[in-house]
Amino acid sequence: KDQSFGYVRFDLVSKKHFEISIGNLPSKYGKGLGSLMLIESIKKFKKTIKPLLVSAVVKKFNERSLRCFLKSKFQIIDFKENKHLTINNFSKKKDYYLELKQF
Repeated sequence: KDQSFGYVRFDLVSKKHFEISIGNLPSKYGKGLGSLMLIESIKKFKKTIKPLLVSAVVKKFNERSLRCFLKSKFQIIDFKENKHLTINNFSKKKDYYLELKQF
């Protein structure tokens, strides 16, 4: 029986910089599984790929996702187009840009 309930994806942004994305089944919301998936995936990813930077873009209306990333040691960064990169269309009005700084 398939026990999948979500995913964590790492997309290459530039050399050694990856953007992380996470998704969870609504039936699993509120159980702490998102943070667990995020933390465990990053641990494995750091051992095998050795990224210099992991970033994320979270919609401002998605408070649950934002809490998950903050709980997992990500920090909200003031996005500057001349300094930060993302694979997403970034809007300062609609999105938060976060970085994991534990490398």
